[in-house]
Amino acid sequence: MKPRSACYFPRWAYEMRLILFIAITSLFASGCMTLPRYKDAEPRYVGAAPTKSLNAPLVILLEPVIVGKRFDEVVCDNVVGAFWNPEEAKQIGFTQNYGEILPKILPLVALEASLGRNIGVGRVASGQSSLDFDRIKIDSRIMVPFGTYISRNVEQALSVTSGDAKVCFDAACLEEQRRRFPAYKLATVRFTKLRVAEDNPNKLTLIAEGLVLIDEQGRRRDIPVKYEIIDRSISSEGYTHASFLRVMDKTANELSSAIAEQLANAVQ
Repeated sequence: MKPRSACYFPRWAYEMRLILFIAITSLFASGCMTLPRYKDAEPRYVGAAPTKSLNAPLVILLEPVIVGKRFDEVVCDNVVGAFWNPEEAKQIGFTQNYGEILPKILPLVALEASLGRNIGVGRVASGQSSLDFDRIKIDSRIMVPFGTYISRNVEQALSVTSGDAKVCFDAACLEEQRRRFPAYKLATVRFTKLRVAEDNPNKLTLIAEGLVLIDEQGRRRDIPVKYEIIDRSISSEGYTHASFLRVMDKTANELSSAIAEQLANAVQ
């Protein structure tokens, strides 16, 4: 069998370039410049199980970050920050805006697709290809429903510590629990920072930071909670939209589980 040279570049790669060029050109011509990619939010606690059981009924108040709006309906994105939207709080994902980048990359894709096989091999092997897909940054709106993920993970984490643990989102719920359990322990969670960012191309940053204010029969304690995920590659499990969404979901669960674990430890 004839050995392949170090510059071997399979024919299917050139065919894929041509297909990509045709697909992008069609997209550009159709005027479809914005592509939303979302999936249902799937909160699931992946942290360690709390080691102690609570010795008194516990009420957790997840304080609103938007005045008058429930925390579990709060969403955060890399464009406007935290905002309230009950419908978007049910999903996680991103919207890609191709409007600005397409006119720039179309000529490059066309050039690469038109190159002869020998020329193309030489350019790629020498690192002189004019088109580097890994370096292309497409303007995106990245949306993470922090409220849904954090609140559900807190509920799941506390469910194994006490059957009397209740998560509230407003004053009415808090008053009801006070009537039911006069000798209660109250923990108010006040988030001071929620951040979604793409500081580097195709890298996701999520940050949640706040305080747990614990009131146990007049005794007050303030305990900080914080977790950061910086520059997590969204392509770590593949290069399809489905794999990107899967990584986003796992990343959101990692962060919210860590916050829930810290909270569960703080109230024990």
